[in-house]
Amino acid sequence: MNSFLSRLLFLLLLAASFLTGCASTPHDADDDARYENRKPAEVDRVGNTPRSLLSYYQSLTFFSPNELLQEKKRLLQSGNSPDTQLRLAMVLGHPLQPNAELRRAAALLADLLQARDSVSYYLYPIIQILADSYNERLRLERQTARQNAQLEKQYMRLLESQRHAAELQEALEGLANIERALPRTRNR
Repeated sequence: MNSFLSRLLFLLLLAASFLTGCASTPHDADDDARYENRKPAEVDRVGNTPRSLLSYYQSLTFFSPNELLQEKKRLLQSGNSPDTQLRLAMVLGHPLQPNAELRRAAALLADLLQARDSVSYYLYPIIQILADSYNERLRLERQTARQNAQLEKQYMRLLESQRHAAELQEALEGLANIERALPRTRNR
């Protein structure tokens, strides 16, 4: 009986902890709108710490296509420091940029991965993650292009099959017309 009570107590505690974990905190609907639609007041364009670079990458999602183009021009004129090259790769490969230049961004990141200076070494984890992401996107683009080419070939084969089927149908109808035109003989 004692083990039954201890099991029951354990189950009650487990249920209470589960219900406590499921309880929601008060939620303000305005918080969602405020955080989803906010644009950073200032973009950190100078720091080369991982935190400032990640903040910069996140702020790119709030840029318009025109602002991304302006940022690209600014970075191209800013020099060849590793953090500038990393930021340029972020802008070039950003998914929201029209005509993202993934190959160029991946090449910049590959160069940064090969660099032996202290800043590149310090930024290596971010560079590696971005390089992996961009290379995966490039792989998926190549795979999509191959699949589109295969679909195009299959579509052309389908059109050819439909054309061939239509020709066969016309030939069958022609044979049926010839057969109907022949005089019928009676079988005795």
